[in-house]
Amino acid sequence: NDGYNILAIQIHNSSETSSDLTAIPYLSIAHHNNDSSYYVSPSLASQLLPESSGHYHTNFKLDGDGEEIVLSNQTGVIIDSLSFQEIPIDISYGRHINSFDDWVYFTNPTPMGENSSSAYWGITNSPILNIQGGFVPLGTTIDLQTSNNNIQIYYTTNGSIPTMQSELFNGFTINANSTLRFRAFRDGYFPSKIIT
Repeated sequence: NDGYNILAIQIHNSSETSSDLTAIPYLSIAHHNNDSSYYVSPSLASQLLPESSGHYHTNFKLDGDGEEIVLSNQTGVIIDSLSFQEIPIDISYGRHINSFDDWVYFTNPTPMGENSSSAYWGITNSPILNIQGGFVPLGTTIDLQTSNNNIQIYYTTNGSIPTMQSELFNGFTINANSTLRFRAFRDGYFPSKIIT
């Protein structure tokens, strides 16, 4: 068929009124051409759920914590495959616009469109604290470990979300009641999960 094929992994809530914030990835497939017509083989159509917008969703879900997906032809020959790690909520995962072999994360999902050029190579690992969260005695010194020397850790003492404009971590001693939050940042990567 003329046109281009679209394969997208999306994460969304189960309905507009859903308050469940867990990520449920879906695999979507579409073929699009200029006259808006498309052909889906009967064997594929029987495995897909039609959508009113002209594309299909598979009848299975992908694990938001990571999984492997394999696309093969009728004889079982693998056409493409992907093993992916965690895909955070409101983030998409796809091929880099300038490098078909590289898979990256995007902050701006673009269903039925070309991936944006603003991409991230991965997700920064969270820092490891020397203490458990909760109440600790005054005078306790906080130490952090990271998995990479190129990581910078920022923190807040008022419970707000750390950004790169927050205090850069260079050791910390608890001298007052505080709600400490830490987050690691690395160039070209999404920030880590927040550690409280």
